[in-house]
Amino acid sequence: MIERYYQIGRINVKHNLLPHIIIGLALCLIAPFLMGVNNLNQYQSAQVLEMYVSLLGIVFLVPIFYLDQDANIREVVRAKYTPMIQHYLIRLFEAIILLVIFIMGFILFLHYGECDFPVGYFFMGTLAEAIFLGGLGVFIYGIVDNIVVGYMISMVYYMINFGCKPQMIPHFYLFTMMRGSYENKIYLGVGGVVLLVLGLVLREVRFRK
Repeated sequence: MIERYYQIGRINVKHNLLPHIIIGLALCLIAPFLMGVNNLNQYQSAQVLEMYVSLLGIVFLVPIFYLDQDANIREVVRAKYTPMIQHYLIRLFEAIILLVIFIMGFILFLHYGECDFPVGYFFMGTLAEAIFLGGLGVFIYGIVDNIVVGYMISMVYYMINFGCKPQMIPHFYLFTMMRGSYENKIYLGVGGVVLLVLGLVLREVRFRK
């Protein structure tokens, strides 16, 4: 059983996650050239994390169904003993682990760059936002069976937050750490988990048809 799960995870890393790991690394590496990452105050640090690093959630989470996008691959997997939902859970677990590593790595990078901010709060807040954005894409992907639409809806929601006031989406406004507020990150985190679960369920139902 463990060997089977290991093989599922290894294939996912090799054929799905590896390109997204490279994209994630590229996003982190070009950050110093796009914005300041040294001696930032709390507001500036929150701006970098909320408006930039949180996008890693879209990078890592949305593509969890990508390997079975092809109908022929779905038929092969359907013929295997391991239920497809277990494939999804393993892929999701790996994606979240990578998301945690990348966000924490970037936060430590800011911290050692003498940026002034509460590390724990900012880590949890950024992770919650990333999970919400990624979960939204997974949910849409589960409905329409199209990864491009999943990416697009996540990015549209992200862009909407630039043009609206927090009062318009009070519990799910993305950029509240810049305002010194963390409460709504709880709603984002819980909402993101719910969207991920719904996306997995919808995809499993679609896969069985």
